[in-house]
Amino acid sequence: MNTIDEFEKHLKRGNIYFYGAGIVAKRCSLFCYKRNIKIEGFVVSSMESNPLELAEKSVRTLEEWEHIGVKAKQMNIVVALSGGAVKLLEEFLKKPLFKSVYFISPALYEQLKITELVDQYELVQNIYKIDYEYPRSEVRLGTLIEQETQLPMFRVAQIEGIKLLESLMKNATREKFEKNFGKLKNLPYVDVLGLTQKTVQKEKVEIYIATSHLDKLNVETLDSKGYIPIQCGAALTHARKGFITDNTGENISRKNKEYSECTGLYWIWKNTSGQDYVGLCHYRRRLTLNDKSIQYLKKNDVDVVVTLPQFERLTIYETFRRYLSEQDWILLKQKVVEFDIGYKKCFDKYETGHFYFPCNVNLWKRKWFDQYCAFAFEVIENIEEYYIKRNIIREDRFAGYLFEQLPSLFIMFHRSQLKVVCSEIEWVE
Repeated sequence: MNTIDEFEKHLKRGNIYFYGAGIVAKRCSLFCYKRNIKIEGFVVSSMESNPLELAEKSVRTLEEWEHIGVKAKQMNIVVALSGGAVKLLEEFLKKPLFKSVYFISPALYEQLKITELVDQYELVQNIYKIDYEYPRSEVRLGTLIEQETQLPMFRVAQIEGIKLLESLMKNATREKFEKNFGKLKNLPYVDVLGLTQKTVQKEKVEIYIATSHLDKLNVETLDSKGYIPIQCGAALTHARKGFITDNTGENISRKNKEYSECTGLYWIWKNTSGQDYVGLCHYRRRLTLNDKSIQYLKKNDVDVVVTLPQFERLTIYETFRRYLSEQDWILLKQKVVEFDIGYKKCFDKYETGHFYFPCNVNLWKRKWFDQYCAFAFEVIENIEEYYIKRNIIREDRFAGYLFEQLPSLFIMFHRSQLKVVCSEIEWVE
C-alpha cells in the first residue's frame, strides 16, 4: 500500500483493525477520525507497555479479541508498525489467518505524516491565516493574521515545506511571543500614509529614511510624506542626491560597508536633538504611519514603534548563522553581556526563541532612542575592535546584521518599562 488514496479506499471496506498501538497506529487513527472512517480496534502481540485504549477503541491481543467473539477471519488488518517490528511479524501475518492484511509502506507513512500536519494546519486556520499581500508583503514574506480580530501578528516566510508548518504549529503563538517581549499590540492600520508638515513640526517628530547614491529616489517624493532622507555612506562616494549626508558633524560614514544603514543612525544620534520621537526607516521599507498614528502614540504614551515581529522556523541563533559566522554570534553575546550582566538571561531566551523585530526600522521616544544607541553602538564597536586588533578587515555588512538583533534584545531587556506597538511596513519597489 503506497498511496493515501489506496489506504483510504481499503479503510472503507470496514472491520478495520490496526496491528500495533504506537505512533504509527496513532497517526492512522487520527487519519480515520478526520475522515469519519470507523475503526474497530487495535491488535497487539502483548499488552505489556501498551495502553488499554487508543482513540477511544480497545487495544487487545488476538487471543483477547477472539475471547470476546471477534474472529480473526473477520478482521481486515492494517499493520501499523515501524520498520524492525514489521519484519518480525511479516511471516506470521502472511498466513491465511485474517480476512486481509495490508502493510503501510515507508512511502505511505511519509504521506500520512504530511497529511497529519496539513490536517492540523487546517485546524490552526480557524485561529490564524497567512496572507501574502497584507497590506503589501515583501517577496517571499507573508503575514500571519489572527482570524478573530483580522489583525496582523507576525511576518513569516512563504511555505517552505512541512518543516515550516510544523514549526508554525508549535512556536508561532501569541503566548510564546508575549512571554519574551510583553503584550503584542498593533498600531491602528490606516490606508492613507505619510505625515503632514504640520504634524511633524507640532509633535516634534523626525523620521529619517536611509538612502544611498544608488537608490532611484527623489527628495520631493519623501518630503511629501514627512520623511527626512539621509544619504548613508556619503564619505565613500562623490555622488550627491540633494539629501542630508551622514559624513558631516560627528560621524562614522566611512564604515558604511560594515554598518550599512546604521551609519545614518549614528549621525542622527550624534547630530540631532530635541525631538519627541525620532527614528530611521529604509528607502524600501517604511513604517506605516500618518498623522493619526502620531496622535495615537502621544495619547497612549508609546515609547517605541517597531516592525511586526518576524517568525523564523528555526531558532534565532540557527537562523542568523546563515548570515553570520559562529564567531560573530559568540562575540555579540559576549559584548552584550559585558555591557550589562543582566542581559545574560535575556540573550539566552532570545537566541532560543523564534521572534525578532527585523530591518533596523524603528521610531523611538528620544530618551529611549539615546539609551538604545548608547547600548547598540558600544556593543558593535567592541566587536569591531576585536577584529581590528587581529588585523581582520570586514566589509561584509557584518555590523549591520548584528545591529538587527539589538532592538529586539534591548526591548526584551526593558520590557517592563517600555510601551511597544508594532507597525506594518510600506514596501517600495
